Amino acid sequence: ENEKSLLEQSIKYKTQSLSQLKKQIKEHQVITANYQTEIAKLMSSVTESQQVFNNHKQELDDAKLKLDSIRTEHSSAKNSHDDRERKRQEIERRIFDSEKAIAIFTNNLENLKLELERSKVFFESRAVEYNQQKEQNEKLDQQIELVIKEIESIKTLESNRQEKLQNSRLEIEVLKEEKGRIARVLDSKSNEYQLLKDMVESMEGFPESIKFLHSNWKKNALLLSDLLDVDEEYKTCIEQYLDPYLNYYVVKDLAEAKLAIDMLTKAQRGKANFFLLDELLGVKPTKSNMASAIPARDVITVDGRYQQLIDYLLQNVVVINEELDDLRHFSSSDDLVLLSKSGRFTRKRSLVSGGSVGLFEGKKIGRKKNLEKLQKLISSKENELTKIEDKLAKKQNDLKILLDNKNQGDLSIKQAEFNEYQRSKVQLDTQIQNYLRLQAEQNEKIKFAETQMDIASRGIVYNEDLTISLRADMKIVLSASGEENKIDELSVKLSVASEDYNTKNVSFIRQQNLLANIQRDLEFNQKRVSSANEKLAMDTIKVDRLSEEIKSAENKLAQLKENLLSEYDLRKEAENHLGQVEQGYYTARNLIIEKEEDLKVKNRVLNRLQLEVQNLRDEYTGLKFEINAVGDRLKIEFNVEIKSILEEEITTELSFEELQEKVEKLKNKLANFGEINPLAVEAFNEMSERYESISTQRDDIIIAKDSLLETIKEIEQTATKQFMKAFEQIRENFINVFRSLFTEDDNCNLILEDEDNPLESKIEIIAKPKGKKPKSLSQLSGGEKTLTATALLFALYLLKPAPFCIFDEVDAPLDDANIQKFNKIIKKFSKDSQFIIVTHNKSTMAAVDVLYGVYMQQQGVSGVSAVDFRNYEHE
Repeated sequence: ENEKSLLEQSIKYKTQSLSQLKKQIKEHQVITANYQTEIAKLMSSVTESQQVFNNHKQELDDAKLKLDSIRTEHSSAKNSHDDRERKRQEIERRIFDSEKAIAIFTNNLENLKLELERSKVFFESRAVEYNQQKEQNEKLDQQIELVIKEIESIKTLESNRQEKLQNSRLEIEVLKEEKGRIARVLDSKSNEYQLLKDMVESMEGFPESIKFLHSNWKKNALLLSDLLDVDEEYKTCIEQYLDPYLNYYVVKDLAEAKLAIDMLTKAQRGKANFFLLDELLGVKPTKSNMASAIPARDVITVDGRYQQLIDYLLQNVVVINEELDDLRHFSSSDDLVLLSKSGRFTRKRSLVSGGSVGLFEGKKIGRKKNLEKLQKLISSKENELTKIEDKLAKKQNDLKILLDNKNQGDLSIKQAEFNEYQRSKVQLDTQIQNYLRLQAEQNEKIKFAETQMDIASRGIVYNEDLTISLRADMKIVLSASGEENKIDELSVKLSVASEDYNTKNVSFIRQQNLLANIQRDLEFNQKRVSSANEKLAMDTIKVDRLSEEIKSAENKLAQLKENLLSEYDLRKEAENHLGQVEQGYYTARNLIIEKEEDLKVKNRVLNRLQLEVQNLRDEYTGLKFEINAVGDRLKIEFNVEIKSILEEEITTELSFEELQEKVEKLKNKLANFGEINPLAVEAFNEMSERYESISTQRDDIIIAKDSLLETIKEIEQTATKQFMKAFEQIRENFINVFRSLFTEDDNCNLILEDEDNPLESKIEIIAKPKGKKPKSLSQLSGGEKTLTATALLFALYLLKPAPFCIFDEVDAPLDDANIQKFNKIIKKFSKDSQFIIVTHNKSTMAAVDVLYGVYMQQQGVSGVSAVDFRNYEHE
């Protein structure tokens, strides 16, 4: 499309040039037509002048013949007058030459004046054209200078842009590396913080009594392990030594400890130990004489009010770097306790203990202090990561702006303009040089003509004076002559014939010069026409070349349009194919949904059958309990074992109703016996004892029931409170996430159907995209259902973020726009959790940080190829 735009601009520029050339061709054609008209007139004048010239030549020939005849006649009569005649002839010859020279000078003078006039007219017309060409040349110089400046400016901008691009990419790479490093540290510390927090909250590693007091006693009660802040390198040895005391509570006085002991006694939850701070006053730590030993209390940091307790526990404890072999000279009378810094052994008087160091030793002491440090560190790293991300986003935005501001197209256009201006300037410079050369040549001709005109003028004056002088001499010669009248007559005739001949000769020369002048004008105009035709031919060639270029550009543009159309068709075919594939996918998905529905129906049938089996088992258990009760009665009252009765085969064929009637009759018969049972008292006593025992058990059960009901009520109240709190938070999160995935005008909600019993209530999910009023979620499209489900998942996720989240082809039913929204929200929450996404969508693949592609190198053997996009730059 960029190439198409450049072609259209080129076609527009060449079309304008073609239009200007055509305009010039029309002007040249008009000028050529004018020249042709003038040439036609001159040719007509040449024809007329040639005819007049021929007439003058004929008359001159006739006059010459006549003159020759008279001269012949005269020469035969003037033999006696040779001297005088020779003189007269010499005068006549000189007069003739003088008059001839006058005629020639006059004709030359007129020709030179005409030539100067024509040159003046020609150069006046060419001067206008020269001035136009000069103005065009100056404009071209300005345009070329402007284009050169623009090209240099574009090149400078492009060079600056490339330099900024390189710097931005380097800065982005550095920021990405820094972000990855901080993110890894933050992820590690967050996991460590979460694990440590769970351990602190669950009191992992502590006995049940401590856990009970932690939940039911004072919330601010502190264990010894919570008070200590130990240097990392000494944690192992200090924890090994203080391990028996780390579960001890630190209380102010005995009364506070007694309250906790009473709670444990009443609840039957074991025992606990307590340090009494008010009885530890005045403890003074001992000093060690070992130079390399470090008092253990110096590596522990506690609040000032607990320092006496630390001095009490560690008053004679020191930490050393030596090994056991280095303590062979240790005095057994010394009361010091030596702790190996590595935690491998402990040395006391007459006692040593040690061994391997466990992997988790040193992790129990100072958990709460470590939790506070980790929280501060995580907060610091999060702020640092936010700043890095802001810088990275700004740099990436700057990089995108730099990538979008490409100057190559403008440079190509300006270069084409510069080349076109250069061609035009060369043509104008050639025309101007030709004009100046012609002007210089014409100036030389004008100077030469002016010199010739001056010579001709002086020659005319000189010959006119000479002719006058010769005629005067001729009159003297003629007046002095006394020859015969015949000779005079012949002389007169000769003179008349000679004069007539001279006159005709002058007329002939004038006509000849006029014809030559007309022919020169004709030749000059023909040269002008030839020059105009050559220029017209050059312009025509330019027009043809531009027309060909325009035609070629238009063909190329048409080809580009056809290629674009074919590309659009290919994209449309791909979209149609994608639609068919999606239709096949949805068909298969509907089939899967039908199978799942069928499976759900069968599961319901299975659940119902299992319920029936359970009911039968309960009924069986009830019957078994009744049989045992009857067996107890038979054993007590009749000393009959129930097993013997059960093992007997039923021989009667009576029905159940008949047997029941028979039993009633036997009962009545027994009731009517009225005999005294001697064992009645003993049986009564046994029954009384049993009654009292059962009554006691019943009372205990009722009390336990009431206590259990109270506990259940308390649990339900707490659970309801926490559930409602969590439900409102999830509801708020659901609305926010839903609107971020859809638009701010879309509505959604979570509604409890039974607000009085929220724990047992069903939850109605409402999703109403803008422009739709669905009565149920089933009326939404597949993509809308997916986005709604995603919004609900993230609402639950925001309540308690998980370190890992896995999505399996969640983006399959989404279109491109919704996939972008989905990827955006994943990117947003990836700051707190790591998302693992199974997808076939290219947009999702392009948005992730690391891509794992599963492929099959050979049949039955899969492989994984990983690409870390954080190491590459997105463009």
